[in-house]
Amino acid sequence: MDNASKALIMAGAVLIAVALVGVGVYLYRSAADTVTGGGQAIAEATVQLNNSIITKYTGRNVMGSEILNLLDEIKMGNDNEKFAVEIKPVTYGGSGDIPAYSDAVKFSSSGVLKGGTYRVYTETNTSGAVTKVGIQHIEN
Repeated sequence: MDNASKALIMAGAVLIAVALVGVGVYLYRSAADTVTGGGQAIAEATVQLNNSIITKYTGRNVMGSEILNLLDEIKMGNDNEKFAVEIKPVTYGGSGDIPAYSDAVKFSSSGVLKGGTYRVYTETNTSGAVTKVGIQHIEN
């Protein structure tokens, strides 16, 4: 009988050890999922923050001085590798009022009239980051 009780005690110890290992593996996986999800949330928040620098000018008529501010912010962001944005003038073509980006010319601050009115358009990549900014001169 003494051997049987020792065998039961050993079996119980093995079961407890297996249960503890299972709990450890569960906690590790759950912590890894939390860290991964947090990393993705931070990346998405960074994209939104960077986009907000540009999108505050998007889709409305803005003055030339605001365009100069936008160009400075984009240049600073590109220099700091915060985002890589390509700036091109916008022309209207195709059907309706769909803006088309001109591949031939890049927009520069030397062509901006401070008193002029402009409209800003953006394009994003699959992660939602702004990759192109189009600037259309509407009137002087």
